[in-house]
Amino acid sequence: VEEHKSGIVGCAANLVNAIVGSGIVGIPYAIKQSGFLAGIFLIFLCAVLTEKSLRLLVETAKHVHCPSYETAAEAAFGVAGFRFVAINMLIMAYGAMLSYLMIVKESFSALFGVDPDNAPVRRAILLLVSLAVQLPLSAKRDMADLAFTSRVSVVIDTFLVFFVAFNAPMASSIDTIGGLEGLLEDSVHFDTLFVGLGVLSFAFVCQHSAFIIAGSLENPTTSRWS
Repeated sequence: VEEHKSGIVGCAANLVNAIVGSGIVGIPYAIKQSGFLAGIFLIFLCAVLTEKSLRLLVETAKHVHCPSYETAAEAAFGVAGFRFVAINMLIMAYGAMLSYLMIVKESFSALFGVDPDNAPVRRAILLLVSLAVQLPLSAKRDMADLAFTSRVSVVIDTFLVFFVAFNAPMASSIDTIGGLEGLLEDSVHFDTLFVGLGVLSFAFVCQHSAFIIAGSLENPTTSRWS
């Protein structure tokens, strides 16, 4: 069976969707733990390191003819590396799946006006949405088949960012902590800095998806991936 392929735009949408996953809900918490300026710096640092690591992983894998993240680890560290990476990918995917399910239950229950104490109805909504939306998307054979839904997701994410930025009570929040001076004084939390870094690192994790996405690209050369 011939594998479906997608263009650069489709691959870019899939990659953005892989990065901007459930970890995005933890970014405000990460900034709170790290401090405002430190949190902003760590976001850019994680973004730069993620971009660099994606290039290195795919380019290196091409040299050693490894089609996946696990086999690349096996080429470097043997069978133990393969098993270690596979187990960690399973744990991370399980955690991400739980976070998605929690977000779906909370979001759709609020959307339909369900009482927070009405657990049976909330669980029924979670089951229906999972079967109607998440299961069919998860059952796609090729990554390229998700290009359209990823484009829609990126557009919605962009809209949400502007919507939240426009409606956020930034002025009152800054006044609450003593204005700009208070914001700058509270800019770095050294005692919880690495808590924020850990949350942001999870939010930017997409290295394991890079091989699948790069493989779904039409004419997957190094220059087109870069």
